[in-house]
Amino acid sequence: MVENIKTGIQSAKGEELKLGDVLSGDGLLDTVVVKEEEGQLHAQVVSEPFIAFDLEDFLHQNKHVVVSEHTNEHKRSKKKIFEE
Repeated sequence: MVENIKTGIQSAKGEELKLGDVLSGDGLLDTVVVKEEEGQLHAQVVSEPFIAFDLEDFLHQNKHVVVSEHTNEHKRSKKKIFEE
């Protein structure tokens, strides 16, 4: 069964976000949209996969991010979550 990769969340620029989308912005490390086993959505730092933020909080605080590419990375790779 193919997992639904749509998140139901949009960026501030109106882009419909999907699991695996890479978010980029000036002054930020690239992050990828991932989902934990429990179903929570996160923005996980590509170069530091143990660092992740709640997706909606991340987008609220970083309105300038855009989808720069897409990857097949959908699942959260580490359990440690950092809250802002």
